[in-house]
Amino acid sequence: MPVKAGMALPLMLPKLIYRQLNPIVHLYATRFSVHNASDYYSLLSEEEQLKAQKKAFPQLQDEAILSLGLRRAILAKHLSQSAKELVFSFAENQKPILVNGPYFNVSHSQDYWVIAIADQGPIGIDIEDKNRPVNFLEIAKRFFAPEEYAFLAAAAEPKEMFWRYWTAKEALVKASGKGIVEGIDKIIIDLNAPKSCSIKAPQTLANRFNLMTPEVFLGTALTVAISQV
Repeated sequence: MPVKAGMALPLMLPKLIYRQLNPIVHLYATRFSVHNASDYYSLLSEEEQLKAQKKAFPQLQDEAILSLGLRRAILAKHLSQSAKELVFSFAENQKPILVNGPYFNVSHSQDYWVIAIADQGPIGIDIEDKNRPVNFLEIAKRFFAPEEYAFLAAAAEPKEMFWRYWTAKEALVKASGKGIVEGIDKIIIDLNAPKSCSIKAPQTLANRFNLMTPEVFLGTALTVAISQV
């Protein structure tokens, strides 16, 4: 459907990489490096422009402009509205929400950017560049449940297991709005299936969300937490 007149959108928008009908979920993905921040700056509100300008380095400023601008562009396309007319607010946990709009969540890592849009309940998404240097064993020992750490440490590809665990936990934290401070180690993920995962605990989250792990970019891990209908 065409976007409402009054604000032309940049020509190169992220691609729709996944669509689900029950519940209705759309995923879009792109890379910062194929976009120009100047194409998106005018889509931002004055508050968003100031937020981007406060970043310490030009690269971080461009990334902020692109992330906020891509968010507006995709949601405007999804709703057939003007990007400038979209109004955002914040939930109690400071999670951004679209006033009178669908649920959405954004994630980016290095050059990679994704957004998930859901019409029927909260959603969380996390993407990670698996080539990013991290001390994954130390992080896992500190933030994962003992059984998860044991499974990871014994795995043939422990770093791969780490990113699968981490994106699942992050997606759930973002979808539920609870925050990592309430205990990311209390979220226990089952990775026994080669290319999928499920919530083992707590049961409250297992009852509310399903996990999906679409393959989008080589060298990345991605998990989406989708509300159950």
